[in-house]
Amino acid sequence: EGKTEAPPRLPGGDEVGKLSRAISTMATKLCEREAEQVRLEREVLEISESERRRIGHDLHDSLGQRLTAASMTTNAFISVLKADAPALAERGEHLGRQLREAIAEVRSLSHGLAPVTLVDDGLIVALTSLAENTSRGGTVRCVFDCPTPVRIADAEIADHLYRIAQEAVNNALKHAAPSEIRIALEWRDQALVLEVDDDGEGLGETMPPVDGIGLRVMRYRARLIDGDLGIGSPP
Repeated sequence: EGKTEAPPRLPGGDEVGKLSRAISTMATKLCEREAEQVRLEREVLEISESERRRIGHDLHDSLGQRLTAASMTTNAFISVLKADAPALAERGEHLGRQLREAIAEVRSLSHGLAPVTLVDDGLIVALTSLAENTSRGGTVRCVFDCPTPVRIADAEIADHLYRIAQEAVNNALKHAAPSEIRIALEWRDQALVLEVDDDGEGLGETMPPVDGIGLRVMRYRARLIDGDLGIGSPP
């Protein structure tokens, strides 16, 4: 049945007893191997998340600050142009707009790679930002619904929940052609429930036979925090 729990050992020195001991030994080794695999997978994921946060912080603190300084210098330059060379002022304003758009893009990328500190109210802030950034494109309305404040003291749990929501929103945008996406977070029957719904095309009558890598990572993240990932296509 694919279970690693060994049945109770049967006593005796006959073939049945020997087989029982062999099965118990095999199950123990399988459990140890599975635990080692989970440990290694967790370490790989933690390294990946750490590198993602580092890149996000570098984008925000280094490139973002350089672009902001260039934008401020450009604004001062435009003021000079308006007084001394009005014909060139329009080009300067065009350059200023490009810099502001670049700054906004860098901020969006850095927040996606390294969302706000995901402790206490941080997850609420990050999910609110995710909804706002998703809506900013203008083609899809994304809302965040959190009836009562949800505070999470464990940053690892909060980070996995955010990444699951982020991947679910991306999947909806890529595959469902929705006009609205809803992200919801609430306590329900003593369990923390994160939902991402959309009004798009749905999944059809059956789930696809092979999960994509994004869905497999979502399932793995849920398993790491002792959660369950459910996917369906309700009315």
